[in-house]
Amino acid sequence: MTLSDEHRVPYFYSGERNNRVLVDSFSNILDRHEASKNKGFSGRFHTALSGKVGGKGIPLNEWELRVQVAAMADGSFSKEGANNYCSIKVSKERKTKRLEYLCSMGGLSLRKLPTFYSDRYTNGKIDNYIVHPKLRQKRFEGIFWEATYEQLQIIVDEVSYWDSNVVDGQKSGSTVRYCSKYRSDADFIQYASTVCGRTATIVKDTREGKESYTVNINRVKSRSFANKDGKCPIKTVKTSDGYKYCFETSTGFFLVRERGRIYVTGNSSKSYVGLMRHLRWAEDPNYRAYCIRKNSSAIMASGGLFWEAVALYRQYDPDIQVKLKDQKIVFSSGAEISFSHYENDAAAKKYQGIQISNIFYDEVTHADNEEQIWWLWSRLRSNSKNIHSIWMSCNPDNASWVLKYAEWYLYPEGHEHAGRPDPEKNGKIRYLLRIGGELFWSESAEYLIKTYGNPDLPDDHEDQVKPISFMGLFG
Repeated sequence: MTLSDEHRVPYFYSGERNNRVLVDSFSNILDRHEASKNKGFSGRFHTALSGKVGGKGIPLNEWELRVQVAAMADGSFSKEGANNYCSIKVSKERKTKRLEYLCSMGGLSLRKLPTFYSDRYTNGKIDNYIVHPKLRQKRFEGIFWEATYEQLQIIVDEVSYWDSNVVDGQKSGSTVRYCSKYRSDADFIQYASTVCGRTATIVKDTREGKESYTVNINRVKSRSFANKDGKCPIKTVKTSDGYKYCFETSTGFFLVRERGRIYVTGNSSKSYVGLMRHLRWAEDPNYRAYCIRKNSSAIMASGGLFWEAVALYRQYDPDIQVKLKDQKIVFSSGAEISFSHYENDAAAKKYQGIQISNIFYDEVTHADNEEQIWWLWSRLRSNSKNIHSIWMSCNPDNASWVLKYAEWYLYPEGHEHAGRPDPEKNGKIRYLLRIGGELFWSESAEYLIKTYGNPDLPDDHEDQVKPISFMGLFG
């Protein structure tokens, strides 16, 4: 799988709660992979898309669809004629019983012709049937791509009885191997299997001088980022045109197929936008801002946040000074943006006594706790012209302390889209007070002052409580 640092990678956490799905940037996954002495990153990548995905449907009921799959696998249609006359010749007893079962359950026409014998097959016997599929079609093309999610499940199940064999594995469970000489059929079966939540890979075989394709369909068992001999080697490659491309989808994730394998991945520009925000005050000589992540390696690594900022800010000011030793970028105006980390609570000393104009905290869900953010908030004091603020980026993580800050912006429990962003609330400003570590929220700053403030002081008094404006943005 080819990934850029910004790619958001969904994976299964292989710890005590290995059913949990987490999302992280590839740069952070790579850091953990490199830091481990032996096995590297221990999560398991998503290699299937499980969900109700599909088209408007094929005009067949379940049994008609199953017989159609059987006819496409082992049938041959007569020349153009009425009723889609199709001959199915099978030698295996399991296929004979399967065909009779399908037609019986679906009330479909099935005529058995005299059995004949041939030494071409192991048992020497060939059973000959006549069926009448609704579609005169032998390839998984055209209308099959309109199959609903339920129909895709039926197709994936039924092909296991025909153009497939089952291989039992001690560790990973059963694998269905679907075989075809047509790439289009292999593509469709991989797609159908993936939508149904199964890992499916395509292997091309040319050993006999003719192309054939095998789709290995497994249970949802995503690949770990290590192999039996230790960590997987990571190779850095350059794009063909020198550019990286970002894609935006309504779900935030999309399917990528590379070398016959499917992965689920995502991309966004949240870090880039976070860096851009500093440019609002790049002409202020008193501007002293910070970009912070949990780990310094994620900031200064090749292609990391620092170098992305250098490339961006040079477009605005070609004469910026890049101070590697200080991890700082200085604009011609004298405005400075420093890049730093907040590894753990001990790192708070780095920010003791300093005055900061603004802070961009990238991937804030990686912060150990919210106390670290509130400590940074207390450092927001400078002579710059901006309104002091912190903006933070993150990927969804329902186990993070960040969730309580985002909950109001999500559909509530009981809603069909519970847990997803509510577009009606996206970008709305709210106000909060933090008293004794507890948060108090309101749509109105005045309400918070009236309810929790000192009634003997005017609202703008320096000793009066000061609500903080908060905005949640989801993209």
